[in-house]
Amino acid sequence: MKRILFFLILVSGFASLSAQDLIVTSSRDSINCKVKKVDQDNIYYSVNGQDAVIPLIKVKTCRYNFFLQKLPVANEDLQPAEQEKPEPLVNKEVAYKHFRFAVDGGMGYRSFYVGSGLTTKFTDYYKKLKWGFNVSADITYFFSEKRGIGVKTSMYKASNSLNNACLFFPVDGVFYAGFIESGKIGDDITIIYLGPSYTTRLSGNLDPGSLLLTVSAGYTRYMNNMVSITSYKVYGNTLGFALEIAYDYAITKNIALGIQGSVYGGTVSSLTLKDSTGSASYDYSESLLRFDLGIGIRF
Repeated sequence: MKRILFFLILVSGFASLSAQDLIVTSSRDSINCKVKKVDQDNIYYSVNGQDAVIPLIKVKTCRYNFFLQKLPVANEDLQPAEQEKPEPLVNKEVAYKHFRFAVDGGMGYRSFYVGSGLTTKFTDYYKKLKWGFNVSADITYFFSEKRGIGVKTSMYKASNSLNNACLFFPVDGVFYAGFIESGKIGDDITIIYLGPSYTTRLSGNLDPGSLLLTVSAGYTRYMNNMVSITSYKVYGNTLGFALEIAYDYAITKNIALGIQGSVYGGTVSSLTLKDSTGSASYDYSESLLRFDLGIGIRF
């Protein structure tokens, strides 16, 4: 009877040491504790009798019964207690969201060539037309912590105008038979991109930040409400691509701020010109290569 009582005292005295759990945070800190409860948001645990809680977004792994200790033998005549078998290893990589929705806005710069034979006034006009603003929206589904697929869309706008510009108009393609006319010129350019995307999370997992690389190929539409003494609508379609690198910094569990740099490419080889008399298509090559820099919010 005394042996049994002594054995129960030993079991109760070392119960807290027989099975200790391990929590490893995203910042590589280790917490030796006893996990009491895990829900979809937090892990509840105790250390030396003190209860604590840690958000799942800050947890890299959680291992049950990581520290196992044998109970000491009270007497040589007593049979050693059978060592408790450890529970299966739990490696909870749950600290990533499956969906990422990003909205950004910022500046864009097109790299089209400005001819060397233009006057200073026209050279300055086209250089200013290179600069515009952009807005973009991306939605991505991460099927693993590092990889996701989605849809990328963006809109770029740039405009400029010049009054009292002198323009030369050839007659039937004959330059020496042409005439000069003075008036307003202007360009109001819109470029829209839409395509599927593939995203790789290069580092981090919103604790507190993550670096992402996105590649995409899709549809590009070019539109220009152009004025050259009279008004025209010019538009064309082409296949384009996008390459983007972004950094997201979490400010709450569900919201992050981000900054991104993007490169969009494509070349329009055929344009349609429409005015009050009708429309006509003609071959014309124009590069749509541009560089965007934007900031925004992620959900």
